[in-house]
Amino acid sequence: MNDSPKFRILIIDDEPLFFEIIKVALQGYNYQILYEQKGELAIDTALRERPDLVILDWEIPVVNGIEVVKQLASFEETKETPVIMCTGRMTTSENLQMALEAGAVDYIRKPLDFVELKARVHSSLLLAQSFKDNKKQLEIIHQQEKEILQNENEKLNYELEANKKDLSTQILKLTHANEVNINMVNDLLEIAEKPDQNMSKSILHVIAKYKELINETTWSEFQIRFEKVYSNFYKNLLEQHPDMTPNELKYCAFFKQGLSSKEISLLSFTNYETIRKSRHRLRKKLKLQSEDDLITYIQKF
Repeated sequence: MNDSPKFRILIIDDEPLFFEIIKVALQGYNYQILYEQKGELAIDTALRERPDLVILDWEIPVVNGIEVVKQLASFEETKETPVIMCTGRMTTSENLQMALEAGAVDYIRKPLDFVELKARVHSSLLLAQSFKDNKKQLEIIHQQEKEILQNENEKLNYELEANKKDLSTQILKLTHANEVNINMVNDLLEIAEKPDQNMSKSILHVIAKYKELINETTWSEFQIRFEKVYSNFYKNLLEQHPDMTPNELKYCAFFKQGLSSKEISLLSFTNYETIRKSRHRLRKKLKLQSEDDLITYIQKF
């Protein structure tokens, strides 16, 4: 059986008789009673012993009871320790208000009534214990919330990195596939340049339709993976530049991904000169100065 005291109570009063009276009143309870006569020593004792309750006389010498309450409330170790103020002379409603505003949780008049003392001590200790239990529960909840948030962030970061890798991989696949497609288109153009006019027109029509289809497919594949990585890019960009055209948004996406002119050319079936002109028009649309870097600006979104 564990006989260790359940609660520790610090009595602060310059009259040893008051301490003896409280000991008698609280005998039979599982309390450890500590005692100090002076306010400055009592503060050190409270910081060292961490009592569950302080019963404090208002009129102790040097550092009075009100000042002790304020100092106890200023320390992290004792700011939540309940204090019962005890006095035989400061008994008006104004005195009670002053004690409560200083940080006391209750107020007892001298001479002591044993029944009242026991009731107030018991209720203050229950309140303090309830507060501690609730605080521990809140700390557990906050820790759980922190762990959940951390796990969610780790999951999101993992998914984001996976999407970035997927986007980069898909760009490599698309540029390689389009390089093959461009070579095939060039071969068809050579055939179209031969004398048979009807054959040439048919081939040129097929080439045009084929380039359009490949361009749409390539952009669609790029767009899907791009928006998984940069979900708010277009929204943020359009909030500042609402007059952007679809083609300009496409180039902004290419630049956001940091693609080279060669990669953009392969993905969009456009030549370097077209890309250069598009870059120039985009700078004007975004109202960039000569010293502003286009890529750096777009990376902000």
